[in-house]
Amino acid sequence: ITGNAVGVQLSNATVINQTIAYNTTGVSGSGLIGGASSSLYNLIVHNTTGVGEFSGLVEFNRIEENGTGVAATSELQIFNNQFVANTQNAILADDVHDVQIAGNTIHAYLGDAIHLSGGAYNIEIISNILWADTGYDVYVANDSQTGFWSDYNTLYSTSAGKLVYWTKDFTDILDWQDDVDQFDLHSVGVTVVNPAWAEPHFGVDANGFEI
Repeated sequence: ITGNAVGVQLSNATVINQTIAYNTTGVSGSGLIGGASSSLYNLIVHNTTGVGEFSGLVEFNRIEENGTGVAATSELQIFNNQFVANTQNAILADDVHDVQIAGNTIHAYLGDAIHLSGGAYNIEIISNILWADTGYDVYVANDSQTGFWSDYNTLYSTSAGKLVYWTKDFTDILDWQDDVDQFDLHSVGVTVVNPAWAEPHFGVDANGFEI
């Protein structure tokens, strides 16, 4: 499904097992994006925004090489997806609330894995694997700290990547856990003492995608 302003417009419906590419917005509307298991994933790739103006559940998808992977709306649930090489933000939560982000694997070559801004509040980040090469695993703008929660994640970075922005940059998970003493107390990640010990190990499938 390619070359449209909106690739798929759902109305309390489900889309599974599709390739949705080179649209301005890949999927919009309401309902469910993805199937009951990863075997029915949608490949949402090379769109300006992979998922935007959508309410419901985004689960078991490959969301890769878009500008923004998912531009979240309020109360969106983003579970068990794979995000790779989105060039701005894998997940953007801007001026929204009550967004749940859980069980995702995100490798951000450029930009941020998860970016909160615009007064976003009540954003939960649980049990994700996050890897940033140039931006942040989690960027929390100063106006978007209310109701924020993050724990049980893997926070990894390489090159110029950073783990967290929370008033200032954090590049060591021990500093993040100790200085703020609220979030990711059960998470693992990069430390100065052993930078590589928490590195995720991705495989590559027959199509060349990280898995």
